[in-house]
Amino acid sequence: MLEAGSGPAIESGVRAGVNWRVNAERARDDAGNVAFEAARQPWSTWLVDQERPRGRIMLMLLIPVSLGFLLTDLRFEGPERNLYITLRSVYVVLLIAALVALYRAKTPAMVHGLCGLAAFGVALFCCVRYGLGHGAAGVPGHLATDVVVMLAIYMVPLHLLVQVLVALLLSVASAYGYIVWQGVEGAAATLLAMTLLLAHVLGFGGSVALRSSLRKRYDALRNLHGHMLELDRAERALEHLAYYDPLTGLPNRALLFDRLGQMVVRAERHGGRFALFYIDLDRFKFVNDTLGHQAGDALLREASRRMQAVLRKSDTLARLGGDEFTLIVEDVKSPRDLDAVAAKIIQAMQQVYVLEGREVFINASVGISLYPDDGRDVATLTRNADTAMYQAKQSGRGRFMFYAPLMNAENERRMQLEASLRRAGERGEFLLHYQPRTELATRRIRGFEALLRWQDPLNGLIAPAEFIPLAEETGLIIPIGYWVIEEACRQLAQWHAAGHRDLGISINLSGRQFQDPELVDRVACILTDLRLPPDCVEFELTESVLMDNAERSLEQLERLRALQVTIAIDDFGMGYSSLSYLKRFPIHALKIDRNFVSDLVTNPEDAAIVRAVLSLAEALRLQVIAEGIETEAQHAHLLAQGCPEGQGFLYGRPTGPAEALRALELDRRLRPAGRALRVVEPGAPAP
Repeated sequence: MLEAGSGPAIESGVRAGVNWRVNAERARDDAGNVAFEAARQPWSTWLVDQERPRGRIMLMLLIPVSLGFLLTDLRFEGPERNLYITLRSVYVVLLIAALVALYRAKTPAMVHGLCGLAAFGVALFCCVRYGLGHGAAGVPGHLATDVVVMLAIYMVPLHLLVQVLVALLLSVASAYGYIVWQGVEGAAATLLAMTLLLAHVLGFGGSVALRSSLRKRYDALRNLHGHMLELDRAERALEHLAYYDPLTGLPNRALLFDRLGQMVVRAERHGGRFALFYIDLDRFKFVNDTLGHQAGDALLREASRRMQAVLRKSDTLARLGGDEFTLIVEDVKSPRDLDAVAAKIIQAMQQVYVLEGREVFINASVGISLYPDDGRDVATLTRNADTAMYQAKQSGRGRFMFYAPLMNAENERRMQLEASLRRAGERGEFLLHYQPRTELATRRIRGFEALLRWQDPLNGLIAPAEFIPLAEETGLIIPIGYWVIEEACRQLAQWHAAGHRDLGISINLSGRQFQDPELVDRVACILTDLRLPPDCVEFELTESVLMDNAERSLEQLERLRALQVTIAIDDFGMGYSSLSYLKRFPIHALKIDRNFVSDLVTNPEDAAIVRAVLSLAEALRLQVIAEGIETEAQHAHLLAQGCPEGQGFLYGRPTGPAEALRALELDRRLRPAGRALRVVEPGAPAP
């Protein structure tokens, strides 16, 4: 069954959702990796890590200063010596703690704070140390103050040239201390000044790197947030595509079966009954093929809206696919309660649809199964509801049926019949019987109608009414139909070769075969290969076949008329009888349905209809053939009304080709004069 609107939209949506999810997860992983690597680096790369420039610079500052202080000889005596030893021990402990803290720091803010704390600790220790050794102002240029000022300058975002100049001045001042004091103190002061100068030069680039790192992390987090939102939207879209039909917005097959399974579990636990409806839209394929897929999609959306309007909120309506819907009705007290639900659905579907400015009419066939009467599991309930729906279709469409166990037996037989039908052509089980068409005035055989029969090895001769609908449904009617055309024409060619060149043949065309684009070309090839006159071949079509798609039918009829074959309307009066199509279509003959002929003598209404058809055909210059003539009274009545031809059991039953030939030869000996079926163009005088 055709899936309208379903194929491209679902694939595109799923593909987009998957791409969103993959990209979002990749971005999340990348951002997480950046954050993790920035949070904790191995010791071997920590010293040269551009993500932590302040930690590198502080090590460059602390190591030489610490060496200078620790290597300074202890010239203090008394309380100063003990205080210095204590301060030096505290400094060493603080230095180790600062280094460990720097290594374990997990954010740039923590690194920045620890570096600043350690730097001011060094400055304080310098002040105390030089203060003890030379008095409060014993250090030229106040080296300790230089350190504090230098660190403050480093913390403030000044221009690189300004930082270098300040560091240079402080280095000159510190170098002056080396000249004055000489010794280890001067060397330490000079080393400290040069270290600060280098630290400032590198610190500017380090601060830029830090700001760049922070910007990258901020951008990564912002992108991560955006990708997470995109991932959430993608997950929602994927969930909707997974459980809802994109065309109608109804639950799809997956969600339906999930809810149906929950209903079964709940009903088993607490008792109760519920019903499962299978709903199929009749003639949807015709609308979809005629008006296009957009009109078909619009029809499906409107149909789902109408069904939802007549259902309760507690009922679950879902779309299985194509033109099939399902419905779960909870809390069923009695099966009679479901009659009203099914009737409302069918009535809603029968209302006119306006698609692309055209009025369209469809119907619905509904099958119903009940829990636990018709099944205690999901598979059984769905199978039985589907079976009931197909029974409703076969019973005339536009109706609802409850599941009955006998339906399964019928379905089993139908499946076996279909399997046998698919092999019947290969096995040569099809055959044709021929029923004579007779001129009423002379009772002379003017031709035969070819009727398909199936001789099944197991079931014997199967009636056409049993297997022809199945062949139509499965599409097997097209190859079977071409076999019928070829075989009937071959038999007619043999009869012509035997001297009966005035004979014609009538062949029934199914709706699917009539719409086949290859029909005209195939017929032309058969007539050419067998060298048959085209006007000896007549194709019979029902009114419903012609009106199923009037514009396409007109085009196909024109192509057939170009071959010079004749066209007859079979079962006239039982379908879309209309003067308009009789005038438009290139039709040559009308066949009065047997239902009007059977009670012709006793029923005045049937007699009036037959007279009307004969008058109509005479006005339109069409031939008329009456079907189902079984009594002499019917023959006499039709002859009196001016009917030229007829067929029925009165003149002969359908027989095989050999019996038909014997009847033909006997007829020719008794009635030698005659003429064959000939083309009567619309508008020309009737023969």
